[in-house]
Amino acid sequence: MSSSLRVIVVCAALVTWLPAQAQFLGFGLQTNVELTKQDLDIIRHTVTEQVHGKPVGTTAKWSNPESQNSGKIALVRKFTRNASNARPSITG
Repeated sequence: MSSSLRVIVVCAALVTWLPAQAQFLGFGLQTNVELTKQDLDIIRHTVTEQVHGKPVGTTAKWSNPESQNSGKIALVRKFTRNASNARPSITG
């Protein structure tokens, strides 16, 4: 699988995973925050510009004045698959 295709697949997985993560904060803790398409676009842009290719521990903040949603992205680990770096793991 080419690296470009791998990045697209990982981004698609993140887009599916992020809204669920934003609504579940752990056992017994839930919020009614819903991420908009614009929120997800801002998150993707923030990851691309401020997190991708950086060392573990890198953080970046994002906000959307229109939806009033905001968050912090933290690069918590990287992994290698088939001798190439994969996209960072993010938490929100």
